[in-house]
Amino acid sequence: MAACRSFEVAYEEFSGDHGVLTKALLQCLNPEQHPDGWVSNYNLSDFIKQQLKSSSQHPTFHNSGSDIILTGKRDESQASENWEDYLQIACNRLRYHPILKNPETEEAKQACVICQHYVWKE
Repeated sequence: MAACRSFEVAYEEFSGDHGVLTKALLQCLNPEQHPDGWVSNYNLSDFIKQQLKSSSQHPTFHNSGSDIILTGKRDESQASENWEDYLQIACNRLRYHPILKNPETEEAKQACVICQHYVWKE
């Protein structure tokens, strides 16, 4: 991750507390900002791009492979030991995985169907 492209300037907030990227980063790392309570490298970059889309500063990201859970909130479903709770945790972690954003394999398509039906209710 870089605060801006090579030909841009990375700006500081008027308050002087943080740079523009740091402010967006701190907002994003709050698990309460995300419906599933998990922050991964993929939803971090999506959130920051959305926050700064009208800015003249455009951070750059390089994500590859599986998502990395950066932070999250622990709730009662994570503490219990039944299969529905584990399915919810797994589906919420899969939500931002690049394979599920554009599922091509039969396994990825089936994972989407299961998560949508049982967890995401979409």
